[in-house]
Amino acid sequence: MQPIPLQEEFDKLQRLQFLQSNDTINDIQFDFHKTTTWAEVFWRRRYTHERREDPELPFVFQLNSSSILEIGAGYGRILRKLIEGKHWLNDSMKFQGIETCTHFKPYFHRYQSTYPSLNNCDIIFEDFLTTSAFKETFFDIILLPMNTFPSFSFNELHNLFTKVQNHLGPDGMFLFSTFKIPGKLPVAIDRGKGHDGELLLELGRGIIAAEYYEFPATEMEYGAQSVTYMCYNTFTRDYTLASREIYRYTLHFVSPAILQEVIETVGFSIKILDDSSHSRVYGLITS
Repeated sequence: MQPIPLQEEFDKLQRLQFLQSNDTINDIQFDFHKTTTWAEVFWRRRYTHERREDPELPFVFQLNSSSILEIGAGYGRILRKLIEGKHWLNDSMKFQGIETCTHFKPYFHRYQSTYPSLNNCDIIFEDFLTTSAFKETFFDIILLPMNTFPSFSFNELHNLFTKVQNHLGPDGMFLFSTFKIPGKLPVAIDRGKGHDGELLLELGRGIIAAEYYEFPATEMEYGAQSVTYMCYNTFTRDYTLASREIYRYTLHFVSPAILQEVIETVGFSIKILDDSSHSRVYGLITS
């Protein structure tokens, strides 16, 4: 089955009145995770995320490590949990992050000012797949948490795994989580969301009314793909519309059997495979 053409998606969203009559197909943007809006939205969710379960972290705490790199570090929430979550035996323990959205930088500094445990931690604001920042740097653990894995397209996975291998130490481990697939694809990943939304508030800042529409998943050769449209309407404090942004966001769900093939083709083997939480956690080591 092929993905629905963009025009068909747009027409349906207009029929559902998810889009406004003056919205056009040219208003749709595809780079949400590199925008100022994404950084602001994620920052405003920080108190909700404080209560979030991060199923990868217990495995990190079980390992004897001297260096950890987090991919997709955002404003530093996971790095803080790593630093504060265990009494690390190695006083020179190195925590580092990389984040593709450069707009997170001021939020990281704000978060650092609130949590001094992050003062010796650094986040590089570049794309992990293309950065040369680490050069000959190696890590005991490279972590890709929070079900970020499906944000990478299937065609990017070989690149991702190879890049990780290039920066893992001899006994290093790559830990990542992905959504569990409890049944047959693509039906199994349809979470029944359809239309959804949230109100994102921040003292002294404009009000963001977010609205989402998730299409039924589409079967792909590697598993399934889901498409979500996101509308972010920003209002002033007196509720005047200041801006409206529309984004199309795609998640790629790789079937466990095909994912295992990719992992083994690149030269990794699966050391940890845990699905006792809301996510499936993989721990990979070099074969």
